[in-house]
Amino acid sequence: MNRQWPDFALTLIALTGLLIGGTPCGPARASEQQILQRKRQQQATVDRARQLLAEVLDIQLNRFRDNGLDTLPVFTDIQMMRVNIDHVAESDMQKIVALLNQAQAASTDKQADLLSLARSSERDVAAVLMAERERLRERLQVAHVQEQLKQLIDQQQRVQNDTQQIHVTSREQRDRATMSALEDQRDAHTLYDQL
Repeated sequence: MNRQWPDFALTLIALTGLLIGGTPCGPARASEQQILQRKRQQQATVDRARQLLAEVLDIQLNRFRDNGLDTLPVFTDIQMMRVNIDHVAESDMQKIVALLNQAQAASTDKQADLLSLARSSERDVAAVLMAERERLRERLQVAHVQEQLKQLIDQQQRVQNDTQQIHVTSREQRDRATMSALEDQRDAHTLYDQL
């Protein structure tokens, strides 16, 4: 399995954490420093999401295309993930930054409402990222099971080939070949049990 998938999962977790871990919005006027800090966090999250798209998802999509695998369901999953995260980075997160800019310039009465709206938008974005993370987790589980099935099929194929060749081996080697085939079958059974 590709090493970038786990990196991608960790990045999604980090992006979600940045959104959820913002400065609390209460009825009291937030300090300029708090609003500025939240704006920086949002911009860093936007930048990281864009970097994620370029570094991981685009590379994955290009590899699938290069290898003629762009008809597989995982390719479509990655494309949809890219579209969803791109939309979040380009639209939703920018709206949060705009709300924080408005809150910074707003009066005390309006600031609390704008900060509350920004916080609500952050939760919506976090929900989208968590859904993408869950889809990724499911995709990784499916890929893992597919890899195990492939190994099991390969092992069974070797056992079948070895078993078919036992009758053409010499009598002295037949016992050793039979034992080897039995051990290979036990290995295949172990793989099966793991599934």
